[in-house]
Amino acid sequence: RRNRAVFLGEHHPDGRDHQLQASILRRLYAETKKGTPLAVGIEAVQQPFQPALDAYVAGALTEEELRSATEWEKRWYWSFGAYAPLFRTCRRLGVPLVALDIASEDRRAVERGGVAAVDPKKIGEYVPDGDAFDRFGGTRAYREYVAY
Repeated sequence: RRNRAVFLGEHHPDGRDHQLQASILRRLYAETKKGTPLAVGIEAVQQPFQPALDAYVAGALTEEELRSATEWEKRWYWSFGAYAPLFRTCRRLGVPLVALDIASEDRRAVERGGVAAVDPKKIGEYVPDGDAFDRFGGTRAYREYVAY
């Protein structure tokens, strides 16, 4: 069996959606064969702040310290509290949180000058497998996502 993923969307400000995500994660964790890796990707945290997520899940940061370390209010405008149930569940279960968003600085560079305005090394960090990225861009799932 190849690697598999479950994609859960949500309405960013709706705490009920995040509570549901946490509930689904608990169920997946309970039903997953021991030793099978699980991780939760989170769009709300930018990739440069991955060390803060790692420290939080490891128990080295409090929620307030995580909020501060990720510059939450500066870089994400939805309530930290809405996401807290998912963060807590990952910490309790030891499930890694993975920062998915690009840095604000790189987003602004793209907005001003297109992808060419971002250092190619940085692009390689965001998209380590360009061929796979291009293939995914041609899938029906991607087209439906973009059309939504």
